[in-house]
Amino acid sequence: QKRFLMDLGCYYAQGFYFSKPIPEEKFEEMIQNPENVISERVNAETENTIAIEELFHSDFMTENLLNNILGGVAIYAYDGKQDLRLLKANDYYYETTKNYASLIDDGSFNILDTIHPDDREKGLNAFKEARKSGSKGVVVQFRSLRDEVKWLTLKIFFLADREGYGMYYASVEDSTEQMRIVNELDMSRMSFETALELIEAVVVEYNFAERALYAKSKVQDGRNYIFGSKIENVPESLIEHNVIHPSSLPVFEDMIEHIKTSEDPVRGMISMLYTGNVYKICDVMVKAVHSDGKPIKAVAVIKSTGKVIN
Repeated sequence: QKRFLMDLGCYYAQGFYFSKPIPEEKFEEMIQNPENVISERVNAETENTIAIEELFHSDFMTENLLNNILGGVAIYAYDGKQDLRLLKANDYYYETTKNYASLIDDGSFNILDTIHPDDREKGLNAFKEARKSGSKGVVVQFRSLRDEVKWLTLKIFFLADREGYGMYYASVEDSTEQMRIVNELDMSRMSFETALELIEAVVVEYNFAERALYAKSKVQDGRNYIFGSKIENVPESLIEHNVIHPSSLPVFEDMIEHIKTSEDPVRGMISMLYTGNVYKICDVMVKAVHSDGKPIKAVAVIKSTGKVIN
């Protein structure tokens, strides 16, 4: 419970472990006395954080500098169904999305109309997930149809409920160039998978923004590794579910760190869960694709050596 509250940015709590229930006025009076507040761990976890209010109100913080730091930002209202409205946004948002400020003057503009029809369900689901994700937020990529088709990446956070709508904050980036590279990579992968049909190998694809691993080719036929068609929260989930044998964790972690910073291919021998409790030693080669210095996707080719490890 303590961790949940701290993840939401709440650093003060009152419960039976600390105190019996008391009125709000007495609670506020109680926490004014430092002797009544257990703060050692809170201080340890927050002492190195930036004081945002102090930063924003400092003399050197100009509007342009703030926009450069934040990028495009917007406030949305969503009714949980099909009504997604843009309430406010900064200049960088309008410049990025081409959803001009004049469109929201009367409050009747449904932002859903600017999202590609094939991506609308994905976009709405992201807002629904953000409602439950707390301070972690949810990242989603979709195509916008204003003036020209472009890819946008939103990181969405739920704020509060108001008059039947959920209020959301989102940062917005233009990811058109990144998706162009991804599409080129997908075309290359399709050609590559055709060649892989001739050998005992498997292709998996990692999306850095979604932190998700997509299994390709023979994996989905159920003939090889126990991966499903999609695994979320990667790489942590692979370790937690013992997909990687403990003896191979150092090699696995080194490869993960490598693809975060380099586009050079990396290769290693990793023991992976095959079926049941059987691990097989696999020859794994991974290559990442970066844009503007950031990793976008990585493709891994996994080939079993046939050797079993207990």
